Amino acid sequence: WIGLTNLLDGLGEAWVLDLKMGTRTWTTKASEDKVESQAKKCKLQTGPLGVRVVGGKLRRPGAAPDAPLERVGYHHGQPVETEADLVTLLRDFLPTDALRTSARAQLESIEAWWKGLDCFALYASSLLMAHD
Repeated sequence: WIGLTNLLDGLGEAWVLDLKMGTRTWTTKASEDKVESQAKKCKLQTGPLGVRVVGGKLRRPGAAPDAPLERVGYHHGQPVETEADLVTLLRDFLPTDALRTSARAQLESIEAWWKGLDCFALYASSLLMAHD
């Protein structure tokens, strides 16, 4: 079983970004119908970027410090559909060099772990990033 905790515990005003990663959600044993339906779903959801911004909240540059956090992503009616929009969102979500460096190090660690697996096949994943 998996034990979950509140990942936002201790954060004051949490900025959150929920991403779905990957463009394949079926196994090698899936039927042709399953492959076709899942491929169509992935094309609509993650598209050519290979990532879908499910939801998030952040304060964009230039917003007043006391302004409410902006909600972004598919679940908030603001899908991110182009690479330029994704880059802008990630730059705004990680507004300092220290945050970008930390996020990159964590992602590289996850990538190394994935590449080291020899008994699992991972086709898609979720990333939840948060900071305040």
